[in-house]
Formats: sequence, C-alpha cells, structure tokens
Amino acid sequence: MRKLLYAFFGVLLIGKMEAARACVVGADNYEHSLAIASTVFVGHIVRTEEAGTIQLHGRFPPEPVAEATFRVLGVLKGQPPADGKVRFRANGYCNVELLAGQTYSIFLYGDNVVWWPNMGTTRLWQVQNIDAGRLVHQLREQAEERVKQVEEMHRAIDDGKVHECWTLNTGAPDKDAVAKSPNIFVGHLTRTEEVEVTRVGDMPPTPVVEGSFRVLKVLRGQAPPEGKVRASLVGTRCPLGPVPSLMPGGDYIVFIDQDNFIRGGAVFIGHYGNKWPRWLESYGVESRNAQ
Repeated sequence: MRKLLYAFFGVLLIGKMEAARACVVGADNYEHSLAIASTVFVGHIVRTEEAGTIQLHGRFPPEPVAEATFRVLGVLKGQPPADGKVRFRANGYCNVELLAGQTYSIFLYGDNVVWWPNMGTTRLWQVQNIDAGRLVHQLREQAEERVKQVEEMHRAIDDGKVHECWTLNTGAPDKDAVAKSPNIFVGHLTRTEEVEVTRVGDMPPTPVVEGSFRVLKVLRGQAPPEGKVRASLVGTRCPLGPVPSLMPGGDYIVFIDQDNFIRGGAVFIGHYGNKWPRWLESYGVESRNAQ
C-alpha cells in the first residue's frame, strides 16, 4: 500500500513536470511580451485568495480565479494597478500561480488580469538580486535553467534515480512525519497571507504564510481553530515552487503540530475523495468527520 501511495504522488509530480516542460515561456518570448505589454513590474505577493469566476474565453464557461495582493519592488514599463491587486486563473496548468510570500515578474495587457498562457509572468525562483532594468535578461537566464532542471528530472526518472527536485516536490508524506503529527486534516484552502519573515537554521530569510482552510475531514487529533495554520515556505532552486506550495482553491491533506504549524507537510490532492483516508490508514491514520 505504501508503494502504491508513493507511486501515485510520483504520477502527480510527473504531471507537474510535463506541464512545466510544455508551458515554459521561451527565452525569446520575453522580449515580445515586453514589447506588447502595457505594464511590466516585479511584485512580491503578500496575499492570495479565491475570487469567484471570470469569463476568460467566449467559447468556454467561466473559470475559477484567484486574486493576489502585491508589493511593488520595481517597475520596468507602465504603471502597476493602483489597488495593488491582480487576478489569475486558479487552475495552475500552463498558468503561473501567484503564491503568497513569493516574488514574480508580472506582465499585464491593459487590465489587471494575468492572461493565459502567462505571456511573461514568472516566479523569480532563480533570480537573487532583482534588477527591473535587467529583468528580461534575468528571465531568459532563469528560463534556460528551468528547462535544464526539468530535463534533468525526466532523465533521473527514466534512469530510476532520485533527483533533488523530485524529493522536494512530490509532497508525499514521510511515514515518520505522519507518525509524529498530532493533527492531520483535509481542507479546502481559501486564502494565504504572508505574516512574517523568519530564519530556518542557516537558510536565508524565509517567509511565513498563514493559510485559511475550510476543514473537510479530520484524520487525526483536532482541526485548527478557525481553520488557520502557518507554514515556513522554504525556497528551493527548483522550478516547481516553494515547499510547501499552498495555492488557494485546492484541497490538501495537512500535517500540523500542536501549535498549528505545518511541519509534516501539506499535500495537494486536487479535490478530496474517499480514497485518501483509506490510503492514509496504511500509515496508521484513522479518520473521522470534521466537527
């Protein structure tokens, strides 16, 4: 059963990797995006939350969207939205997710919506010293590094090896972490907000994010008060996101300590189904309905 669980998480990661490889913005496209965009700036996301739906394409039904509140770090072109907010598709496939506590280049085209398929908007995971004047050059370098890392992950999987980014981004719960977590629950994430910056060991300053969940099921212990938990978002040199990666609009299995801090992990599961508690029972986790 445990092998089956890890195999499933492996399929999830491969899907994310395939999306990353298929949806990488080509290095030459950043110049084109800059030329046609009305506004280009670097923004640090301080809050992300569900924001209803939006009609993105006339032929398709409205899609769920999220709203991100940002702090401007630098402007390359035009003027960022005066209210400090942008909206984007909540479905992450081929669309950047604006995560609280992370920094992005944001390209807008006459409104405050990050339109599919991104057209320049990118998480700055590779760039350490952000310079708005050199933004396009830095984005090209990061895009080239991203392609290399995704290809390395694919080769490692083909060779039956473990890549560093595979380990960081599977989200599969470690058996020891499950055993030590006094509280485990399934919840729908509605909002995240950066609340402070801290240090974890010798690592650079790390953002701490508070997540607000609608609790769907308690698997062990108690649900957090008002569905609120906190997590340190450990930055990585990997292109798939920080750890844990918390995007409002999805369902998660969350492992928290008595102080309601995520230390055992938070596993994105898309939409909750009855199979998840059964799989976690192999870890000695019994479920009961949320109170």
